[in-house]
Amino acid sequence: MTTGIAGKVNTGGQMRCFLANNMPDKSIIINYKLCDFKQCIDGICRAKSECEKKVLKQEAPFEPPYVITSLCSGCNKCIAECHSNALEKSR
Repeated sequence: MTTGIAGKVNTGGQMRCFLANNMPDKSIIINYKLCDFKQCIDGICRAKSECEKKVLKQEAPFEPPYVITSLCSGCNKCIAECHSNALEKSR
């Protein structure tokens, strides 16, 4: 199994990262037009902190988060935690 990010898809301000040969049916999408991670405590994405599977990643505080879709179980806890309403279910 591949362990690194194999690709990124960016359409209209939404970005998904995925692992090769491991595309899940359940995942989330970040709408970067709505994402205001700078308002999160200490620049750490609140939704990232809520996710038990560590689906959301940030390179550093005050950097935009990204999604590792292969880890997502579809629980949607992160969607409820995002106060910018920037997260949504993948369709």
